[in-house]
Amino acid sequence: MGIDAQTEVPDFEFMLYITNPDGDKDSLCLGDVLREKLILDAAYGEYDVSKVPFRSTLDIRTMFSLEFDYHYKKYITRYNCDSMSQIPIGFYSRSYPVTLSWDSKKFLMDTCRDSSFITRIDYGTFDFFDDRQLPKIEARLSATDQLVLENEYLEKSNYAAWARRNYYEAKLNNGDSGTIYMIHIGITNQPLRILIDTKNPQKRSDIRLYPNPADNIVHIVSSDGSFNTRQFDVFDFSGKKVRTVVLHDSLDKVDISVKDLPSGIYLVMPIDRTWQKRFVKE
Repeated sequence: MGIDAQTEVPDFEFMLYITNPDGDKDSLCLGDVLREKLILDAAYGEYDVSKVPFRSTLDIRTMFSLEFDYHYKKYITRYNCDSMSQIPIGFYSRSYPVTLSWDSKKFLMDTCRDSSFITRIDYGTFDFFDDRQLPKIEARLSATDQLVLENEYLEKSNYAAWARRNYYEAKLNNGDSGTIYMIHIGITNQPLRILIDTKNPQKRSDIRLYPNPADNIVHIVSSDGSFNTRQFDVFDFSGKKVRTVVLHDSLDKVDISVKDLPSGIYLVMPIDRTWQKRFVKE
């Protein structure tokens, strides 16, 4: 697979890695720019591998469909903070589980991308922000560094309908047939109403933090009257966890002492990572 010489630098860029139990490894380079760009833009080092069969060991690539479309090993999309960028990804592995990994710190304190996520649903096919739609979010990119996917789960969560198709049968480079599973990465800072494995969704917009800025203590309250979890973590601007608060009695209010924290920007998230709030310590 050849690669074109890159002459332009994306505004944002990160690596997505994949491994399997056989020790096979592969990766994608993903990113975005605010300005206009070509669909397949050599200036950003993008090149088409759609004519190259998937490797029979491990292979991952960006692809909207198996046929009649470009496949990328490096994909730079157009994005701004008022929108959401969808990155569809297909992969094949000869063994499972597969582990996807990335640098969560790139998303944790990035106010333009801090709600980015991975899902198995092609969310471009329906209103992803409708309360009535509750597809599963596999992982939030700011909350964890990896996602493990078992073959049994991938088979169970396949959708055959074209509009939400998330798997394909394809010829591999050794002549055998294999299943290409799809995932979708959403780059966004929007307050998603769909959460990770929670039976009681709690919108991020229902959560209020005050005062902000703060010099002694911050309070967090929910308009629903209570929280779904008892543990809350505080992270500094580098992504390091600096404090954990556990509620023992009431679940309707969180009080976090910040008096001894250095001045700077901090992030608060519950243990289930279903929302996040940022505050400034003076």
